[in-house]
Amino acid sequence: MKLVRILVVLCAALLFGQGQPVLPASAAPASPAPVRYWVVGEPRDGQREYLYQIAMLTLADGNRYLEILDLNRDRLQPDGGRLTDALTPLRPGWILELPPDAQGPGVRTGVPPVPQRSRPKTSTGGGVLTYLLPAVGVSVAVLVLGLLRRARRVTPASTPPMASVPATAGEPPSGSIQLITDLEPMTGEPGHRLGVRLLGADHDAGARQYAWLEHDAAPQAQLPVVLGHLAGRRLMLDLAAVPDILTITGRAVPARSLAIDLIDQLNRAGVTVVVVGDVLAGEAPAGTTPVPDFPAANTVVDQLPGPVVVVCGGLRGAQLAMARSLATRTRHRAVPMLVGEVIRARWSVTVNRVRSVTT
Repeated sequence: MKLVRILVVLCAALLFGQGQPVLPASAAPASPAPVRYWVVGEPRDGQREYLYQIAMLTLADGNRYLEILDLNRDRLQPDGGRLTDALTPLRPGWILELPPDAQGPGVRTGVPPVPQRSRPKTSTGGGVLTYLLPAVGVSVAVLVLGLLRRARRVTPASTPPMASVPATAGEPPSGSIQLITDLEPMTGEPGHRLGVRLLGADHDAGARQYAWLEHDAAPQAQLPVVLGHLAGRRLMLDLAAVPDILTITGRAVPARSLAIDLIDQLNRAGVTVVVVGDVLAGEAPAGTTPVPDFPAANTVVDQLPGPVVVVCGGLRGAQLAMARSLATRTRHRAVPMLVGEVIRARWSVTVNRVRSVTT
């Protein structure tokens, strides 16, 4: 009976929703006020524009990217897309409203060319479609109701859905990556938990991405690290699959401790690790290559033939853009790892001081 009532409501909507009155001229919405806005450009060197970069260029503070996000969240864009969160890839031609104090090259002022949704013209003449469409709707509703009644007679009782089965240890994931989990760290201070988020991966890199390991040896990987363990299984990542950067955030001391542990693993795997500045507070493991800043690290990467991981602190402006494009530019031979108070990337690990997640 509930289904019948729903169908009746739908039919009524079709019957009485055809002739929307036209608003008088006095009821037309007022012209929107001029605002400051940004038009997203084409990728440069394979790197898209992103909110933090736009905030740096227009507001001189990348951390104000959340203001731009709030102004444009779920707004319809010219290509039909929408900006839903900070990880939504910005597409060329998208129009982003900026805070009133935005300024600098690329900032436009005026009424943004917001896409207009087309609406069907209404008619007061009572054309044929006014009566034909409701009739078709009623016919379809009756047909669907009859099919549902017939299916109810022959369909067996439904069985409860099967519980999802976790991937076999060592089995590589397939399709689009979306892994969010909590882990116990392999080393470091007790009482900490690792919040792991992997959203998307560069499939062109040919990397294994990640794998859950039990007692078997780690599979072949270009930039292998084991982050932590949960329920007797270890989570291994291949950093060569990082879409742009890996961030390790959270409390300073445990975040550095995790970074040092990953560096030791990379050294044992024969991967060169370049450490920028004093990001590890003077505790960089032996065998790493120190450099003063990220441009210097870029130079070292170009001189080395093998895989490289560049460890650095928070970056801004041009240096952050340089870091985000490093993996693509080197075909994932080199990957940046940002440690400390940095914005979480699509691949990120957050070190939290909480009660242990395993017993």
